[in-house]
Amino acid sequence: MQNVNRKSRRFVFLFLFVLLLVICFISLCLGRFGFVNVFDLTEQSKIVLWNIRFTRIVCACAVGAGLSVAGAVFQTLFHNPLASPDLLGASSGAGFGAALAILLGFSKSGVTVSAFAVSLFSIVIIYLISKKAHGKSSYVLIVSGILVSAIFSSGISFVKLISDPENKLPEITFWLMGSLAGKKAEDCIFICTSFLVGAIPLFLIRWKINLLSLSSDEAKSLGVNTALLKTVVVIFATILTSASVSVSGLIGWIGIIVPLIARKISGENCVELIPCSALLGAVFLVVVDTVSRCAFSAEIPIGILMSFIGSPFLIALLLKRKSI
Repeated sequence: MQNVNRKSRRFVFLFLFVLLLVICFISLCLGRFGFVNVFDLTEQSKIVLWNIRFTRIVCACAVGAGLSVAGAVFQTLFHNPLASPDLLGASSGAGFGAALAILLGFSKSGVTVSAFAVSLFSIVIIYLISKKAHGKSSYVLIVSGILVSAIFSSGISFVKLISDPENKLPEITFWLMGSLAGKKAEDCIFICTSFLVGAIPLFLIRWKINLLSLSSDEAKSLGVNTALLKTVVVIFATILTSASVSVSGLIGWIGIIVPLIARKISGENCVELIPCSALLGAVFLVVVDTVSRCAFSAEIPIGILMSFIGSPFLIALLLKRKSI
């Protein structure tokens, strides 16, 4: 879709919001327990509707929006349309935290908290390394993220190696595949709160994020402290990524695909790109999650479905140079 004028973009945002509501309603009615008529609920259907499907849909909206916003921000920050939310190692840190918590027998809430805490800790390590290293800040940050991510990935492999193959190992493997199954009210509260903490500051400074696409000298000439702005952006985008991954497990591709589509709809301006990415990401993940739990007799982890969707999508982009 080609860029449209501002008035048309407002219509697009309204359309995406209404589409999100409609898809959430449809998803609420569908599931492995069969179709639920929300206008004629029995006691059993109320339990299915509110305790299982509703909480899962809310988590899908927040996770999809969070990863998409983080992806859009990182793509702008690193001047790379293929940059993803897990570029700085937040996902591998969360994976190690979750794997370790499962090995130690933590509760589901404990696994989420551990994944979130280790994910944030990984970013602190990356930030400290990038401050001590020499070179262009963006490049150093990326290389630091790759190195720390490799360390945590090795840690995940070690935890899997020493885990009980009959009990703990399958649980760790399933978590790493990414899923929203079994999410409770506390998961909804956690991810929604984290989303607001991470997304609201980015939304408020989204016009300044545009300046990160300029050179440092150009941005400084406009009176912007680029170093501080980059730090703030990385912190809040990482909160979004860490919280999302800690709740859903490792879900790739959405932070790349959705911002790319959003750029076709809203353009490069972060003032419109960020809210567009949030709405589109929520729609996208609710649809994928609904397919994962309804299309087959056994639920397919979201991470697997996203790989099937994401790889062909990027191959198609690579074959169209103008799109890249």
